[in-house]
Amino acid sequence: MAGVLMISLIGTYSVARQINDLWLLILFGLIGYVLRKANYPLAPIVIGFVLGPIFESNFRRTVLIAQGNLLDYVQTRPITLGVLFCVCIFLVWPLV
Repeated sequence: MAGVLMISLIGTYSVARQINDLWLLILFGLIGYVLRKANYPLAPIVIGFVLGPIFESNFRRTVLIAQGNLLDYVQTRPITLGVLFCVCIFLVWPLV
């Protein structure tokens, strides 16, 4: 563990040579440790960090295509309505 910690610290510092990056590494390491001790699954969090920027850029592109009127854009697309319907069912199903 000490070797992994040292390699992480050296690698983080060598990218931009800023101490703030080391503090962020320590902060996120502590957050990960607390989440692991609280039995939170870490895979969905990592997937969210990876897919979040991709989702945001594609959502921005969709808003530009729809010219700001997302409701009409969604209502005229049958595949989008089907996906939204499935999402609503999957969100409500555990409550039922």
